[in-house]
Amino acid sequence: MLIAVGMFLLIFVGCGKDKEEQIEDRQSEEQAIQAQKRTTADPPKEIIDEEQVEKKESGEQAVQAQEKVAPDIPKEAPDEVTGKDGAPMSLIPAGEFQMGTESFEVPQLLQWAKRWHPGSDAGFLENETPCHTVYLDAFYIDKYEVTNALYRKFMDATSHKTPKFWDDPRFNAPDQPVVGVSWYDAKAYAEWAGKRLPTEAEWEKAAQGGLIGKRFPWGDSDMDGTQCNFLDKNWLDENSDDGYKHTAPVGSFIPNGYGLYDMAGNAAEWCADRYDKYYYAKSPERNPAGTDSGVSRVIRGGGWFDLPYFVRPASRSNKNPLDMDSRIGFRCVTQE
Repeated sequence: MLIAVGMFLLIFVGCGKDKEEQIEDRQSEEQAIQAQKRTTADPPKEIIDEEQVEKKESGEQAVQAQEKVAPDIPKEAPDEVTGKDGAPMSLIPAGEFQMGTESFEVPQLLQWAKRWHPGSDAGFLENETPCHTVYLDAFYIDKYEVTNALYRKFMDATSHKTPKFWDDPRFNAPDQPVVGVSWYDAKAYAEWAGKRLPTEAEWEKAAQGGLIGKRFPWGDSDMDGTQCNFLDKNWLDENSDDGYKHTAPVGSFIPNGYGLYDMAGNAAEWCADRYDKYYYAKSPERNPAGTDSGVSRVIRGGGWFDLPYFVRPASRSNKNPLDMDSRIGFRCVTQE
């Protein structure tokens, strides 16, 4: 088939050439066809390697980078380990989960959100769509948000600058989550601890706690002050009292199904990804690591001053990575 196509092209192209040129072209064409047959029959290793390089250069860099993020954790790995910083970490098993929100759920969610904030609009929810299947390799994630006590160890070891609210008595107890840290501060801590910040896909799967199609890490029931630290009667919701006006000591509320604390409320958490409102429409199915353009970084989980719809596992927010907010902290992951 290849020879026939090659002969047709040779005759067509050679119509305007003299006989000697046609003979030279015919010889060159036959040599190319033979080379093509040899390549198709048994491609040498160096050709395969070159093709892989070309694929990387043609748009598959992001996919391969995502795969590199996720080395295999042995199947017999323990359910809990201790990080190099001394923080306990829980295993999140490999597998698929449903990430995001179905588009048809947005109107219903919007009506629910307006119970707390009448000015809510669909824009707060549409960046969670479409709901899509994601596969993640196994990873470990901190059971608790990084505390002031742990962050002090990091500062003592590296001479890193203090967070913005380090001397503020509302936020500086040793067992409170460290807040007022930029994305770069959080990344520096993670690297010092031999870890990294979670992707937003890793964060959402961990926050779900193994539940499927539920509004919160504990299920579908609304907050009553016993499940998490959020914008309660101290600020807005007169029917709920979580017991804290600002951040609570980590682990003050019930854990989710993976044994993780404060995946809803208390401190919102930096993720590794750059933010893209429309990323879900083009997200790869396996180990998505976010868009490769943009400035702002993803924030997940909501905090002590956030409305109920912001503390859902599916909720997506973002901030400039230089921002140091009293509502934002972080936790880390590892696959080593």
